[in-house]
Amino acid sequence: MKISKKIIAAGLLVGILSIFSCQNVNNANESFTVDVSGLVHRKSGAPLDSAVVTFGSPYRRDTTGTDGTFSYSFSSDATKDVSTTLRISHLGFYDSVFNVKYGPNNKSIALGEVILRGLTGAIDSVVTGKPSARAGNIVFRQASPQYISIKGAGGVDVTTLTFEVRDSLGIPVDQDNSVLVHFSLISKPDAATSLNRTSGMTSSAGTATVILSSGLVSGIAQVQAKAAVKRASDTTKIDTLKSEIVSIPIYGGFPDSAHFSMTISKTNMPAASNSATATVSAVLGDKFGNPVQPGTVLYFGTNGGIISPASGVTSTNGSVSTVLTSGKPVPTDGIVTVTAQIGSGENGKVVNNSTDENPFLVKYSRTKSVKTGKNVASPLNVQSVITRSIDVLFSGEPIINTTDNDFVLSANGTKNITFSVADANGNPLSEGTTITVTGVGLDSAGVTMSGSTSVTLPDTRDKSWTSFSVGLTDRNNGNWIAGTQVGLAIEVRSQNGNIKKTITGYLGSVPDDTTGTPTSTREPAQIAFISSTTDHIYVSGVGETEVASFVYEVRDSLGAPLNASKKVAVNFALDFFPNSYTTGGTAPSLVGSVDSSNSAGRVQATIVSGTEAGVVQLKATLAINAKTIYSQPVKLSVYAGFADQKHFTFATPNYNFPGLQRAFQPTLSVTVGIGDRYSNPIVPGTQVYFHSSHGVITGSAATSTGGYASATLSPQNPYPVSPDTLPGMDPGYGRIYAKTIGQDGTLVSDSLLILWTGAPIITNTGASTFTVADGGVSGAFTFQVADIYGHPMSAGTTISVTSTAGTMLGQTSTLMNDTFAKGNGTTTFTVYIGDATPGDANPPDNGEIDVTVTHPVYGTFTLVLATGTVD
Repeated sequence: MKISKKIIAAGLLVGILSIFSCQNVNNANESFTVDVSGLVHRKSGAPLDSAVVTFGSPYRRDTTGTDGTFSYSFSSDATKDVSTTLRISHLGFYDSVFNVKYGPNNKSIALGEVILRGLTGAIDSVVTGKPSARAGNIVFRQASPQYISIKGAGGVDVTTLTFEVRDSLGIPVDQDNSVLVHFSLISKPDAATSLNRTSGMTSSAGTATVILSSGLVSGIAQVQAKAAVKRASDTTKIDTLKSEIVSIPIYGGFPDSAHFSMTISKTNMPAASNSATATVSAVLGDKFGNPVQPGTVLYFGTNGGIISPASGVTSTNGSVSTVLTSGKPVPTDGIVTVTAQIGSGENGKVVNNSTDENPFLVKYSRTKSVKTGKNVASPLNVQSVITRSIDVLFSGEPIINTTDNDFVLSANGTKNITFSVADANGNPLSEGTTITVTGVGLDSAGVTMSGSTSVTLPDTRDKSWTSFSVGLTDRNNGNWIAGTQVGLAIEVRSQNGNIKKTITGYLGSVPDDTTGTPTSTREPAQIAFISSTTDHIYVSGVGETEVASFVYEVRDSLGAPLNASKKVAVNFALDFFPNSYTTGGTAPSLVGSVDSSNSAGRVQATIVSGTEAGVVQLKATLAINAKTIYSQPVKLSVYAGFADQKHFTFATPNYNFPGLQRAFQPTLSVTVGIGDRYSNPIVPGTQVYFHSSHGVITGSAATSTGGYASATLSPQNPYPVSPDTLPGMDPGYGRIYAKTIGQDGTLVSDSLLILWTGAPIITNTGASTFTVADGGVSGAFTFQVADIYGHPMSAGTTISVTSTAGTMLGQTSTLMNDTFAKGNGTTTFTVYIGDATPGDANPPDNGEIDVTVTHPVYGTFTLVLATGTVD
């Protein structure tokens, strides 16, 4: 029987682990030494010199020697196993990352031979053991780190530049062909910027390094390496080898109040849409006018809508941005203030007061003390905080006001009609709002219209954009009769809401009877809908509009409104279609179900909301001469209230997420369903902000008509492994958070505990051989299927046990459900093997027991659990 290399490796690993498990456990707090070692090769087999070995926890950087080996030790007082990463990298090669453990019973991390694969085939084929020729060129290999900060700014202020001298074939020069490399600063921001040396001999690997130290001014420092080499053909002549000029950015110091600016891409946002966005940008500089250090944390806040993300880090040019989304809460005057704040001193970071809410931001709330080198807290009350703010208008629903109802246009005369379009605070509506005025009966009468007949609003807070006028001029063409009724229809279409209003007027004079028919013979024939104050209201008690008024006009058979001499009573009725039934809830109601027509033939109905959301249908009826006249039904939406914590549900289809050892795929969908305190879905378009302790998640989403909002989590850095595990939690566990704003600006939120799991590891935990007598059964055989941290596989994983002889009994077929639980049937399994043909005369069959795990993400894995014979 053939045994694969993977199975042999797995067996060796089990053996090594079993040896470690026999060691004595250290007493609590007793320190011990951990040894880390390995050998790094190219693909060609040649040792790889100067490969960077980075150990995660405790943090340590080392490099391999000329023979490709690395070896170092450190002390630890851990009382249980610590999981961390070990990364091996080299310029021109792909990184290799290993998940390793150490602890009281595991004091040695021996990687053995590690082969780094080159980015190109040419790098793989280089054989460094071959003697080099004389130096032919100098190349820049790396800067570690790639940028630095000015001195005293709390950041790294030195970087190591590595140059490599190679022969004409690209092989690094060896010891016999070493050269003296000279370093020079081509340019620097100030006189204090310096190099630690002017020259140095190449190493056995052909490298030469120099350390660049920053000064007190930010800018670009440029470094070049040179070497003088005798010509092979004529040793009396010298060739000068030059590297490229290397530019190293030196970034600025602490944030300075005078160099802190803030802008917003919108000045007027519609509050009612709950989906309008504006980009808030900040630029920070130090006292010299240089950009602050990249990665400086800035915190944003707002007294209206939602700002996401709530914090950001500066880029290399000192800028950082976030997005403001309109929605609740809305200040009384509609003016929303967005603030940005940052610390100004050594502890130049502001701590979020609710770190439980944003645990992944905790790492930004600590900084390193220059004096002690230790991490210290940076609370708001012990440091200077620089704050900037900027205002933006959250404009409300449109209202049309005019004082020119029932106007009169005289013969050969002109008439200027003024009107306003604004929200309840008199503020202009949002950008893109269109205001259109059309004439009713003007063209046929020979009346021209001018002025604000078609207006599109800019992005403005200027209240002069709320007042408009239309001019009417009689062209005196003789086409109209005195008393002819005309009108102006004003229509507003906006993200703030849509509304219409008609202004009625007359040509020449106001007639006693606009039809010419004797008043005594006029009868109502139709009921026309004219206007409403709004097309939606909110359930009562949430602080929003609860009342809507509707105007109808009673007209005769010629379409003329009835006058005061022919008043009639109009009845109103409403039908309510609730979103959902709630015990004890109340439906919207009419304030008075009957109204009498006025001198213009008009009646009015008023609807007041209850505690249930849904749709109202309003109908007006008029009984006259044994018949009933009906209006067309008018619909009104009743929106729900604020998000309520008791009605905030956060869930995902699967809590065991197989993303621990994957990037970008698969993704995890999470959904929140939100209701108000009356169990109605909240207002569609309410913004919900999502964030995650690990991976990357879509930042925000607007609720649907049913109150649902969803986000998608993608497996990316940081993963829930050391040092990025949740406080007090084992590796693999992460949290996803969702939040929105409730009544009075209160935070409504919840979180999900997610288990990130990796690829299956099959481990034999029992016997590895069997002998089954005729008609007998052998076992038990036990094994474990779990990821690197011992967690169960995700839903959909199948675990099957088969044998090439006999028959299998016990837990031979398992389909994993969504679970965190460890134990029998989830991570540990037991099977038996028996004789399927008792009493036969055949000789014993050789056979093996195979465990096969098929994972929907990581693929298929197999282990030979045991081998033996079955009679």
